[in-house]
Amino acid sequence: MGLLAVGLRGRREVSFDLKKVYIIGYPGFCFLTISRCNVSIICSLSVLLHGEFMNIREMIDVLQGKVLVQNHDPNEELPLGGAADLMSDVLAFGSEGMALLTGLTNPQVVRTAEMAGINVIVIVRDKTPPPETVELARDSGMTLIRTGYTMYEACGRLYKAGLPGLGPVKMVNDSW
Repeated sequence: MGLLAVGLRGRREVSFDLKKVYIIGYPGFCFLTISRCNVSIICSLSVLLHGEFMNIREMIDVLQGKVLVQNHDPNEELPLGGAADLMSDVLAFGSEGMALLTGLTNPQVVRTAEMAGINVIVIVRDKTPPPETVELARDSGMTLIRTGYTMYEACGRLYKAGLPGLGPVKMVNDSW
């Protein structure tokens, strides 16, 4: 009957009676369900074990990235990451504060990220965005990073390093 303390965003702690906690997971990701309280927490295993999220500096290191526009503290935490070249997917599945990996370099990426509450955009395959995209990112308060990795490898590296994704997406009645 011990207690499990989980650091959320590195700032708050929540304790659970282990008798009532069920942990279900797969490598790098963990789902916690507390039976009697009807509470669920979904977090990366690194959050569960270390009580903190990956930060922007760590993400840059993992991706061997080059910062094109720095509008956020490198120590700012990233709750999760996602990747898409379809901006409709970003609008449908984007999450506040997530890091977006994309192969697109046009200004629409910045506009879409802004609408979805995304602050960090990573451009893959070492593409150079046009000046209008860089300027829009600067004016919109986005952090813009470039990496030489493909989207597949960049996502894999970040996931392996502890940055979780959104998890399974389920369609209901042919709709997200």
